[in-house]
Amino acid sequence: MSDTLQAEAADPLRAEAAGAVLTGIGRLYRQRSAFDPVAVSIGHLEDVGRFNIIGEKVTLWGTVRCAVEADMAEVEKRLVTLAEHTAQAYNCTAQVDYLQPVPASHSKPEWVAAALPTFRRVVGTDRVAWDHLTGTLEPTAG
Repeated sequence: MSDTLQAEAADPLRAEAAGAVLTGIGRLYRQRSAFDPVAVSIGHLEDVGRFNIIGEKVTLWGTVRCAVEADMAEVEKRLVTLAEHTAQAYNCTAQVDYLQPVPASHSKPEWVAAALPTFRRVVGTDRVAWDHLTGTLEPTAG
């Protein structure tokens, strides 16, 4: 295969690599304690080009959130590893930039209490585990 053909062959792989990163994010959750949940959400995928032409780069925009502040650095590091190694597997490159620090997510008991009626209505009272003594929900994997 000539250098020209190899460069052309990489174009559709950029989109495939981005899809593989999206799939791989689910594995990040399995590497963490269910009692200290994390969320990696990709809310926007941007390619450069027309709707039917894959451009020279694909950008994923998202957010990393953790319930425990100390977990943020480890989750960010694992996401960088996932993106870089996945891109390498597709003969592409990846660059991960964290543009805005996001503090740990903490739901105050009064916020949860205000949402409880909706939780119970949507999933059923017997499926909402609310601890009235501590004012917290039982930990779950999300």
